[in-house]
Amino acid sequence: TTGVLLHRPTSGALHLAAADGGGVSLRRWNADGCVLGCFDQDPVATLPAPATRAVESFSSSGKDFVVVACYAEGSPELDEIVAYEVDSLVYLVDYATGAFTMIQPLATAGASALLVFSPPDDPAGAPYLAVANYRSAAGLAGS
Repeated sequence: TTGVLLHRPTSGALHLAAADGGGVSLRRWNADGCVLGCFDQDPVATLPAPATRAVESFSSSGKDFVVVACYAEGSPELDEIVAYEVDSLVYLVDYATGAFTMIQPLATAGASALLVFSPPDDPAGAPYLAVANYRSAAGLAGS
């Protein structure tokens, strides 16, 4: 299981994205739930994604997005990889309702890390995405 804290850009709310096998569960921070606060047991949403290695969030035009780096098809934990050429996914997420829509697949090969950033010289502050691929599709063609 991989987990990362996501700051919900449009409201400042905090969520935990926990990746386990075939999906990413988004859980809301509940300051009243425990002595020092904790994450809700029931996820706000569960985003389908194979073999997740990284998760990032960002906002644009008042909407919240989650990007999921998908490492492979199959089970890396059990050494049962079917293919490394698997799409990583960009989701539009409505945290209030739990609704989500996969809006863009990204061709990747063993995606292992993500970085969402805005270049300092971009006056619009548009988000950019960098994806680290562990594998090369060209390198796998002969094997």
